[in-house]
Amino acid sequence: MLNNPNILQANRTHLPAIMDIFRLCTDDMLAKGIGQWHYDYPKKEQVEKDIAKEQVFVWEKNAEILGTITLNEEQSEEYQAIEWEFKEGNVLVIHRLAVSPKAQGQRVGYQLCQFAELFAQQNQYALIRLDAYQGNLASNRLYEKLDYHLAKGVCWFHDNELPFNCWEKKMDRGEI
Repeated sequence: MLNNPNILQANRTHLPAIMDIFRLCTDDMLAKGIGQWHYDYPKKEQVEKDIAKEQVFVWEKNAEILGTITLNEEQSEEYQAIEWEFKEGNVLVIHRLAVSPKAQGQRVGYQLCQFAELFAQQNQYALIRLDAYQGNLASNRLYEKLDYHLAKGVCWFHDNELPFNCWEKKMDRGEI
């Protein structure tokens, strides 16, 4: 889909694998002292709704789901307090990007982000926004490497110990 044969639009049959990835990622992050997610988030009901709205995508190899990403226009209320550099145009938001611990380091997250950027361009989005837990250095480095800009301000979610950085990227024609 959109130039990457490993990325598919998720359907209901993918839900158990997606939820397994979230559980495995939570296990892995907690073992590393990263309190980004807990076992009550991401919520299965939210993922089901997003799948029904055709907003969830999976990264699959050899019939195994190894990553997932949700793309939509839903900006958290907390985003209103952020000082965004780019303010004009319609916004695509990345939610719940997750890569199975056994596939980390294989550029799955990078490919999912590249997919999001191509999706944004092909669907006439001017900007991409997302948030990344400050304690998750790998995810923050990924967005920095992909030339996302760190916005001024942070968001607090889920009673976490640390806030979430807010990142944005302006989509230019021919950028991908």
